[in-house]
Amino acid sequence: DRVTQQNATLVQQVSATADSLSGQTETLGSVITRFTLPHHPLAVEPKRVTPDEKGGWATFARA
Repeated sequence: DRVTQQNATLVQQVSATADSLSGQTETLGSVITRFTLPHHPLAVEPKRVTPDEKGGWATFARA
């Protein structure tokens, strides 16, 4: 009987958590609809990184 009671308690907790997540999902969905993206986003060119003459090591000045 103890195991059955523990299982029933776990089922109730999982059910409450699922209800909470469902509500949070609806809230998040309504927040996301405020944002709009262009239908054809612009392509972004990656920044080209070239190593310096020291083989890529940076020099930091002490303050």
